[in-house]
Amino acid sequence: MIPDENLVFDPEGLIQEVVAETHYFPSSWRENPNAQFVRSEFGALFEYKFVHYIQEVISLLTAPLVLCYSLPPRAEQIVDFFREFTVFEEGLGYVCSFAVFDFKRHGNAKVTTYYYIVVFLFSFSFL
Repeated sequence: MIPDENLVFDPEGLIQEVVAETHYFPSSWRENPNAQFVRSEFGALFEYKFVHYIQEVISLLTAPLVLCYSLPPRAEQIVDFFREFTVFEEGLGYVCSFAVFDFKRHGNAKVTTYYYIVVFLFSFSFL
């Protein structure tokens, strides 16, 4: 509980330990890891457990209200969505047509499936 007298505060070393665990290191953090904006951004990414607990309790109270008041007027639209976009796939059964990647029906028919896969994978390479 008593810190070492020779212990020196090393923000660069601490941020490297965090990066080793999270694999997240924005370029803005590299220049000055002990800046206040780095601390606030890090705090926004990793909130306290108490904040998560409060958000969960609030969602338990608000979810029934949303379900009771906003969904009944839209029930017909929801049923229409399931009716229009449900397809039968051999070996799978009834699934959403978006899940089978039917690009001729939902996308640009001139663009190949390969293009969509490359764009999808490329979008995750910058995260």
